[in-house]
Amino acid sequence: MPTDDRSVAVVIPVYNGEKYLEETLKSVLRQTLQPSEIVVINDGSTDRSLEIARGFEPGVRVLSRLNRGVCATRNFGASITSASWLAFLDHDDVWEPNFLARMTALMADVPDATFVYADRRILSEDPDTGTFALSDPQSMPKPEMLSTHLQDRCPFTPCSALIHRQAFFAAGGFDVRHNGVEDWDLWLRLTFQKVRFAQCCEPLVQYRVHSANASRHALRMLAVSFRVLDRNLGPRMKPFERMMKLSKVKSRLEAEAAILMRENATPGSLSMMLRSIMRHPLHERRRYPIALHMLLSRTKAVPLLLTDRERVRSSLAVLSGEVLTQYQELKDSGEHVVQH
Repeated sequence: MPTDDRSVAVVIPVYNGEKYLEETLKSVLRQTLQPSEIVVINDGSTDRSLEIARGFEPGVRVLSRLNRGVCATRNFGASITSASWLAFLDHDDVWEPNFLARMTALMADVPDATFVYADRRILSEDPDTGTFALSDPQSMPKPEMLSTHLQDRCPFTPCSALIHRQAFFAAGGFDVRHNGVEDWDLWLRLTFQKVRFAQCCEPLVQYRVHSANASRHALRMLAVSFRVLDRNLGPRMKPFERMMKLSKVKSRLEAEAAILMRENATPGSLSMMLRSIMRHPLHERRRYPIALHMLLSRTKAVPLLLTDRERVRSSLAVLSGEVLTQYQELKDSGEHVVQH
């Protein structure tokens, strides 16, 4: 599939990204090896995103349309470009100046690769000051381990990768039903198609994490993640595998959702953590002290007139009720529960 044509089209969807879009675009224009196409698609923004993008014309092609979501917008952007390779950069992420040069060199080194990716750093926001700090480099899984790793979690986002056009469209592009974890879904489908992956072990990407990230919406992300697992992995697993492996992954996702819910002050974090424990009690022991802390925080509202013994009794009653509720809900839903 790959040829000597290593031209790259950069597709940047933007929705209300006025805070970060300029920095993102400058990181593309600063590349030591310039892409053949740069397309910004304004996905119905209500802020100054379109104005900022148009400030980079004519070197950047800018289009605007009604809001369709990031999946549909990326797919549309890919469809109107002609380069052999596709790079999807979100409006808040940043590339190091040699990102495209190193990716192109990797294509030459591994000529049968149809998916190349790089290591990254995290740009984390301080919620008190609004400033960002850059993490130490994060190594991505090796290509030979990527298929196994993807059965547990999504290790990187689209900004870290370049995908050959033919492989992207053969896989069907990003699935609009899986908005939020559409990258995980696509990477899994690509592994099932036996595409060749290649890795650059340099931190060439800065992935920004802030309060407006779609990944901060715990309950929605959890539901979509379950759909991706059930669609891509469930049918390929034997019943025992589904009970053990898939339950373990779902349990971990529920625990992570519970922690995020607590951080965001979303109601139901204790119930979610207990659901995780009931689904698969034998892994990630850290869940137990976290659940206890959630319980104690919740029972601070118990009337002060109660004695310490009565408080403990009240807390245990709350815990028992929550455990029974989550266990019954799991059984009623038909989900696998690991017995212990």
